Amino acid sequence: MERQIITKKRYYLLFAIYFLAFGIIVALLTSFINYQVRYTDIEKQLQTRAVAESHSKRQYIKDYVSQIEMLLLSIANNDLSKKYIETGNEDDRENLNSLFYSLTYSNKDLMQLRFIDTQGFEKVRIDRDKKSPALMIIPADKMQNKANRYYFKEASQIINNAFWHSNIDLNVEHGQI
Repeated sequence: MERQIITKKRYYLLFAIYFLAFGIIVALLTSFINYQVRYTDIEKQLQTRAVAESHSKRQYIKDYVSQIEMLLLSIANNDLSKKYIETGNEDDRENLNSLFYSLTYSNKDLMQLRFIDTQGFEKVRIDRDKKSPALMIIPADKMQNKANRYYFKEASQIINNAFWHSNIDLNVEHGQI
């Protein structure tokens, strides 16, 4: 009888160990599956957010470029611009300087606005110093020839009222970056 009690206790102990082991295995398997499902859901959410953010940024850039293109068209179609192109005289250049100054002042994103003639010479240029909100009208004797720069060569090949977008690069003035 005593032997039966010991065997019964061992049976209960063995049963309890198997039950606990099975429970631990089920818990671990359930946790692993739950982790995989949650990981996949999080990954999908992140992918969805990344795509939405990418679309949002692309739209922002597209709208921004469109705004700048409209600004350039308004400059090209402005009577002050047309008159300076037609006459090339100093009074008309000063009027164009004033127009460029006003446009640059009203658009804080513009760091530089310039008119380059068909030979590559700067004729009007407004600079914004990154360290100061002040604008500088560059005097005629400080103007540069940009005929050898890639952007002038490529932009000079486009037709009227078309747009060409350069790469973003470092500003080179008087051979210095």
